[in-house]
Amino acid sequence: MELHSEHSERTERVLSSLDGIQRAEPAPFFYTRLRARMKEGTPPQSSASVFQLRPALLAASLLLVLMLNIFFLVKPASKINTETQKPRLNGIQAFAESYNLDNTSALYE
Repeated sequence: MELHSEHSERTERVLSSLDGIQRAEPAPFFYTRLRARMKEGTPPQSSASVFQLRPALLAASLLLVLMLNIFFLVKPASKINTETQKPRLNGIQAFAESYNLDNTSALYE
C-alpha cells in the first residue's frame, strides 16, 4: 500500500510541475525570414561543412593505414616461445599442478 501512495504522490508532483508552463513563442520576424529563405531557395548553413573530408586528407589517411598494415605484416616476430612444454599430467597430478599443490608439504604433522 505504501508503494501505491508513493507513486501517486510522485505523479501529483510531476503533474503540478506542469501548472506554470507557457506556450513557446518564436523570435520576432521568424516567419518572415523563413518565408524569404524558402523563396530564395538557399539552404540553411550547417556546421557539417567543417567536417567534410577533402581529397588530400582522405588520401593521406588511406596512405597512413596502408603503411601501418605493411609495417606490421613485414615486422618479424620479436619473441619466439622457446620454452619447452611440460609433459601432460593426468588425474591427481594435473589437479595438484593446477592448484600449485606439491606432495612435499604435509598438512597434518
